[in-house]
Amino acid sequence: MERWVPIRLVVAVSMVMTTRIVAQSASLDAQSFGLNATLGGNQTWLSENGTFTMGFYPIPANSSSLYLAVWYSGVPVAPVWLMNRERAVKSGATLTLNNAGSLVLANADGSSVWTSNTSGVGVVGGKFLENGNIVLRNSSNWTMWDSFDYPTDTFLPGLIVQVGHKFTSWRTNSDPSPGLYTFEMLADGQLYFKWNGTETYYNSGPWGGSYFTNPPQLGRTTSPDVFHFDNSTGSPRFYYNTSGRSATADISLKRMRLDPDGVARQHIWVIDSNSWQTFISAPVEPCDSYHVCGKNSLCISSNYIPGCTCLPDFRPVSAAEWSDQDYWLQGCGRDPALLGSCTTNASIANSTSDFSFMALAGATIEVNRTSPPQFFFNDTESACRERCAGNCSCGSFSFSEVAPGTSTATNCTLHSTSTVFFNARSSNVTSNDSTGTPFMLRFLVTPNRERGDNNGSSFNGAKLIITVVIVCCVVVAVAASLLWWLCIRRRDAKRRADAAAAFSVVGLARFTYKELVDATGNFGHQLGSGGFGTVFQGTLPDKSEVAVKTLNKLRQGEQEFRAEVAVIGTVQHINLVQLRGFCAEGDHRALVYEYIPNGSLEKYLFRRVAGKGDGPQDVNNVMDWRTRMAVALGAARGIAYLHHECRSSIIHCDVKPENILLSGDFTPKVADFGLAKLMGKDVSRLITNIRGTRGYLAPEWLTNCTLTSKVDVYSYGMTLLEIISGRRTVDLSYPADKWFYAVWAYKEISKGRDLTSLVDDRLAKGSVDAEELRRALHVGLWCTQDDPVKRPNMRDVEKMLEGVLDVNDAPAPPSYIAQTDEACNSGDSKIASTDEKGSQLMNGISFEYTQTFSGR
Repeated sequence: MERWVPIRLVVAVSMVMTTRIVAQSASLDAQSFGLNATLGGNQTWLSENGTFTMGFYPIPANSSSLYLAVWYSGVPVAPVWLMNRERAVKSGATLTLNNAGSLVLANADGSSVWTSNTSGVGVVGGKFLENGNIVLRNSSNWTMWDSFDYPTDTFLPGLIVQVGHKFTSWRTNSDPSPGLYTFEMLADGQLYFKWNGTETYYNSGPWGGSYFTNPPQLGRTTSPDVFHFDNSTGSPRFYYNTSGRSATADISLKRMRLDPDGVARQHIWVIDSNSWQTFISAPVEPCDSYHVCGKNSLCISSNYIPGCTCLPDFRPVSAAEWSDQDYWLQGCGRDPALLGSCTTNASIANSTSDFSFMALAGATIEVNRTSPPQFFFNDTESACRERCAGNCSCGSFSFSEVAPGTSTATNCTLHSTSTVFFNARSSNVTSNDSTGTPFMLRFLVTPNRERGDNNGSSFNGAKLIITVVIVCCVVVAVAASLLWWLCIRRRDAKRRADAAAAFSVVGLARFTYKELVDATGNFGHQLGSGGFGTVFQGTLPDKSEVAVKTLNKLRQGEQEFRAEVAVIGTVQHINLVQLRGFCAEGDHRALVYEYIPNGSLEKYLFRRVAGKGDGPQDVNNVMDWRTRMAVALGAARGIAYLHHECRSSIIHCDVKPENILLSGDFTPKVADFGLAKLMGKDVSRLITNIRGTRGYLAPEWLTNCTLTSKVDVYSYGMTLLEIISGRRTVDLSYPADKWFYAVWAYKEISKGRDLTSLVDDRLAKGSVDAEELRRALHVGLWCTQDDPVKRPNMRDVEKMLEGVLDVNDAPAPPSYIAQTDEACNSGDSKIASTDEKGSQLMNGISFEYTQTFSGR
């Protein structure tokens, strides 16, 4: 077993700064799993080195529809594989490798939703590989089933695309069921993109030696990507690998997704922008995707993203669908208000000046058999246009020049108003120039315009002058009013934009203040309060319970709000309280968390003073030893996740029993990240605004030393000692030699005495594991060293508590001294006297140290 010593800690800290960190959303070492292994709704499994996470994920976010998904760890969740995309499950669903060797996804009611159908083939276990693949293997370690053979919408590094593999888009970005777009490799070795399984709208072209030949030439990228194409066996295969990092991009995090609009986009995680960015798309022009905007619409792309608008005289078939700007497949239909304009208004029907034409490029049509096109021979372009403009049943026309030497040819075609257009794009051709444009759409310019004076009267000169003067005055007044209105609107828009920039968070529910008032019963059930706000219990319309934290109307409160929304919204771990949503309405600021029913840890540790607090009063309510150690380990894992597994390291700054909440089964969840600061992994920042809680503050808070994640280690160490003892680490109600628990514990350890005397005396005799107690005491003493360099990091704390990493005996607890930056960096500190007498002990510890530990 590896031995842990302080000097190795220094090396470990430096290695952490250069090692790729990945997210970890559960404590299960489940990269390998055997028969009867089960993944529940509150658990996640990690791949071999933690690059990928597998678990149940809601789509849309915060909904009750759950999908067994695989995603990259440590970044905002973007599923790369779904097991049950055609049928969502509810909370309580499980994934089990049963005794027969089949992987079975069962809903909360026990009904089977999905199975690998591998019974009877000798499966004895499975593994979650580092490339995101889930494999089932037999006793000879042969793979009998793997998820890469059943891709959904995402092409990952390491996934081998073969004939028979088909990638299918989601229906929309909020509906993962199979959409209308697919791509697959056929026997000729080319990638074919299809709509509805029939219409090919893009193909990659043949392999040209190092990339596919059609734009965007898939495979033509620079190192560290390596693309491979192999057709040596007559069955083509295509895949790519990636590795390494750059200053701005985490190149190892890469995915190519067939989006709901039919475009395959390769995304790379970019550290600088903390977001996925698109580097390749196929087809290059998103409007080439078949039927991307539905029928009778125009496709206009911007930054390789399609935008759709209805053709003139048309309106969306589904206004709600159209407003989502995500799914336009139903397209547009004729505006009912205009359908009768031509036939009911004789003046319009007899005039061609009320109509104009829009040239449509790249459009295809669907002809209504009951209204076939009309054909004309040897027409001129102007005559063809006049025919359509004066014909109420004509919706568009197409015209082509008669080839020289041809005596008779059809060159003018009138299409009825029931003709349907697809994939239309504006060619910027005016109504007077349709050369080379196959379709000219006819639309009404002035659908409700009345014709001129039927009596033939006209304005005389005086009327004209008066009219001009009045019009000019009105124009000036309107212009002034418009200018004032625009200034006001611009100011308000800027305010709204600033607010949106500050508070818009992808994946979190945004609540109105009224919704929170209703959910909390007008904030009637208070759970607790702190320096920045008050927490209330509430119930949402879906009957789920939440904790609503309203923030005080202070500048600091708003800063805390912004930090928590930006950070906590992307952090998911079983030992961290999950943020479900937020409110940012006017001056109201609130955070909506999952409700943790058993309250905070301090209620179960400390004896309740009559009339104060609500902690346990008798031995029957005292937390047992096994639960205490499970809580200590879970809290350590949660803090370790914040320090080492998040994309940007998070320092909590206020670790204490009051901020460790306990779920219904006493799973610990670290709460209140409002004091946390995002820090770069390779940069130490000086946090000047000291907050936190006295009694758990590391000495460097009171000096000019640079603050690091070791301040959380110190606070955790104090909390761990309190978990062991069931008392505050400084308690002047005890005899003088026991005022300072850490000093007293060290003396008992150094004298070789029975360590159970250091344990909460309310625990049952014989219930304490002696080795766990020794290990926990030494971990607590190491964590509370004055010198931050001597403290372990939270990852090592987790391993030591698990027994995976051994721990040496801790040195005596040093006293606090006012250190300089130089002293902090050098690690120099003085050791306090630990004389037997309480008065000497107090004299050996400085006044500032005493205040730090005793202040509550």
